[in-house]
Amino acid sequence: MRKVQNLTINYCGYKEPETEEELQMEILGLENAAKNAELRISMLRQGLHLNKMMKNALASGEKLDAKNLDSSSGKVEKTEQEAK
Repeated sequence: MRKVQNLTINYCGYKEPETEEELQMEILGLENAAKNAELRISMLRQGLHLNKMMKNALASGEKLDAKNLDSSSGKVEKTEQEAK
């Protein structure tokens, strides 16, 4: 396993906001950083899910392509030719 890195999230704001405007700017910066973190988490989860779907399909011997992936159900659907 690779060595874990120390990562940071950067945002625009004030370390010690003093005025209402500075507080608002800090809040907006933190909200923006939180949304970016949520996006990153979602992308990572999607990648994990796709990886799991591919492994399951390969283990069961199913053909796998972009046309037969059904991400809403998490299952791999058979192509029309295989169903016939």
